[in-house]
Parts: sequence; structure tokens; C-alpha cells
Amino acid sequence: MTAKLFTAALSVALLLPLTVSAQDGYPTMGVSHWKCDFSYVGDLVQEMNDVGLAIAQEMVDDGTIVNWGMMTHLFGDEWNVLFYVATPPGAPFIERATELQSAQLGALGDESNARFVEHCTEHKDSIYTWNFSTQGGTPGDNTTMALSFWKCNFGALGSLMNAVEETGLPVAQEMVDDGDIFAWGAMTHNWGDEWNVMFYSATPDESSFMDATSELQSRQFQAYGEELINEFGASCWGHRDSIYSMRLFTSPSGE
Repeated sequence: MTAKLFTAALSVALLLPLTVSAQDGYPTMGVSHWKCDFSYVGDLVQEMNDVGLAIAQEMVDDGTIVNWGMMTHLFGDEWNVLFYVATPPGAPFIERATELQSAQLGALGDESNARFVEHCTEHKDSIYTWNFSTQGGTPGDNTTMALSFWKCNFGALGSLMNAVEETGLPVAQEMVDDGDIFAWGAMTHNWGDEWNVMFYSATPDESSFMDATSELQSRQFQAYGEELINEFGASCWGHRDSIYSMRLFTSPSGE
């Protein structure tokens, strides 16, 4: 692996503040999953906090990107580090994400980049269209997020996602308004691997995560009804889930 590969992978990095508005369309979101040595993850978080976060925040403040951040694993598969970035609706994603990551890599320097290549040995990238999301929501000191990836029939995606938004989003929004969860929403693939649908849910802290997300799922299943649940089961298969701690993320522009 080379610094050039690191640049490309980070250029296709995911998502926050997760409180976007549909008024002008949704951002394009990129996510980059990495397998990193556990002993190195803490150092990587510190380096990105010291150098990468400020650069991303500057680009959020000037409107070049919507947000950027980094998550690390609490539970799930072997991809234990995740970077994400979102660009404004209609903006050239690759161009802007590459600009961000080139600036970050230049600031980190050759020694830090070499350490990353040594300790983070595999990666995969995807680019998504944001389909829908809750509004508002306040992150906590230990914001925790679950990502659920699905393989779904492309022909059924339009009607299926519309039905999930119509019935599931109001339930999630109510829980956001009550402060029980931070965010919930869904994205579908523009480019990447076979996992073409991603749902996410986040809570302000780790301790409330299991109770809050279980309650969210229970309420949503009631709202969906048997017909929609059966339709989803017939159209989507082969899912995988991971839970992450949101270690670093930019603030919305102007805050």
C-alpha cells in the first residue's frame, strides 16, 4: 500500500451531523472501512484529532463539504475503523473529498502516513445517496452509531424506500424530538460493493444504545405492518451490522 492509496481511500470516506434537510436535496456520502491494528487505533484517533479535524472543519465552514468524521468499532465485523465525508447536493463528490484528504495527508506528513499504511492493511469504499434522515438531534459525549447494511433488489428499491420513509421516519423523528436517539435514516448506493442499502441509528451515549434502538425498532415494526415487513423480506437479504463509537466529527457550519 502507498500514500496514494491512502489518499484515494480516505477520499471515499461517511456521515455527520446526520441532521440534514431535504429542502435542497441530500448530500452525497462516502464511507471508507479499514482493518487496523487495535494497538494503533488510539494513536490514529489522536493524530486525526490533532491535525485532520481542524482541516475538515475549515472546509465545512466555507461550504466545501457538509461534514467529516471518524468512527471506531464497539461491536461487529473486522472493519474496525471508518472514515466518512459528505458533500453538498449537486457538488462533485470525488473532487471535494480528494481536496479534503489531500490537505489532511499533507498536514499529517510522511511519518504519520507511513505508520497508517503499516498498521491499517485493508480497506473498502462506497459512495451513497442519502435517501432520508431525521432532523435536529443533539450528539452526546459518547455518541454511538449502528450501521446496518443490506443487499436489496434494485428494482424494488424505489417503492420500498418510499414506504419505509413514510412509515418509519415519523416514528424515529418522534424519538429524536424526545431525546431518546440522536439520528436515524437510510442511504442507497451510488458506487461500491454489494451492500446497496444502509440504515443508521445513533444515540447520544453508549449506555442508552441498546434500550433506545430496541424501542425504535419495536415502534417502527408496528408502524410498518405485516405487508411492508414481508415486502422488505422478499426484496432484501444478506445483512450485516456493526456498532461504532463516533470518535471525531465536524460541527455544522456556523457553530
